[in-house]
Amino acid sequence: MRPLANWQFDSSLPLQTKRGTKQALRCGDDKVDDLIERGVLKTVNIGRSVRVTTESIMEVASAGDQSTEAAA
Repeated sequence: MRPLANWQFDSSLPLQTKRGTKQALRCGDDKVDDLIERGVLKTVNIGRSVRVTTESIMEVASAGDQSTEAAA
């Protein structure tokens, strides 16, 4: 995966915001929320904030959302 020029996603950080996750995966809010609910993207709660692990973002970016493909 090529790093994006946008500052919202920094692959050197272990956790990302949902906005950074959207930019890295080039998808919308609903898709990110769906991937989180299904456990495809791993999250960490910091107070009321939700952060997505960079490792899980990279896994989805490299492998794609295979659980959706298997259901089709």
